Amino acid sequence: ARPAPPPPPRGGGLPPPGGPGGGMEGTGEEVVVVEAPQQPPEEGPALSPTDALLRGPLAPQLLHCPGVALTVVALVLCWYHVWSRRIGTARFACTLDDVSKGQHWRMVTSCFVHDSPVHLLINVTSLWAARKVELVQGTGYFLQYSLVLLVASQLVMLLAASVIRERFRTESYVPRLRSVGYTCVVFGWLTFRAVRDPRSPHTLMGLLALPSDLAPIITFTLVRVLAPRANPLGHVAGALTGLLLGAGLEVLPTAYWSTCFVVGVAAYFGSSYLATLMEEDAAAEATGGAGGDAGAASGR
Repeated sequence: ARPAPPPPPRGGGLPPPGGPGGGMEGTGEEVVVVEAPQQPPEEGPALSPTDALLRGPLAPQLLHCPGVALTVVALVLCWYHVWSRRIGTARFACTLDDVSKGQHWRMVTSCFVHDSPVHLLINVTSLWAARKVELVQGTGYFLQYSLVLLVASQLVMLLAASVIRERFRTESYVPRLRSVGYTCVVFGWLTFRAVRDPRSPHTLMGLLALPSDLAPIITFTLVRVLAPRANPLGHVAGALTGLLLGAGLEVLPTAYWSTCFVVGVAAYFGSSYLATLMEEDAAAEATGGAGGDAGAASGR
């Protein structure tokens, strides 16, 4: 009878090379262990130069965004001047009644004063978060269309207030609704970004990151909660003008028209302010003359 075959190795595998002992003495071959190549870690999509700059140090951003930086400085200085001298914002605010009297310069001055530090903080941080507009479009584009948004949003707000007054026949609230703050321009740029680049990140007050298409709605809600005295018509008017600009309605196609617009706005509102000063001086002289005549009559 034939002898029984040896049992298979444990684990069901093949017997080790080199005989039953499992060694390599009988083969004379050298064992070479080959390690599998390590896969490199997966990297995310490469950042564009603009996004890389936005995530970098502050100093280069200030150099590449002079328009936003200068606007922020102007807003802070104007607020400090009004606050330190205890000047009421009503001196610079824009209302439908004041504009009806010919004080059109208030459409510009009202944008650079704020009722409270919280209102100023919201506008400054929101404007800084929208600095990508200047990086992409250029400083000249940002500055000239900031002026366009300012003037256009103020006109839309005043037109809406006038329609509301005539439609609902109210004389108590809408005609005296004061407009102060840079919110109209800020909402214009927020809506512009929501149209042109809806998925880009927007940092709300430096704390909360959210998509740009949600920034106007969230910011509007935040302003209504933290600064309830702010004029909601200005926010809506700014968003509307920003929507039109983002959709491609660019009214200053060349440098010539940009220069004409800036010079025309400066001349018109400057002459309006001078006219108001002359009227105030004439009224003060008339009041002083009437007071002097009354004093002379009582002395007799």
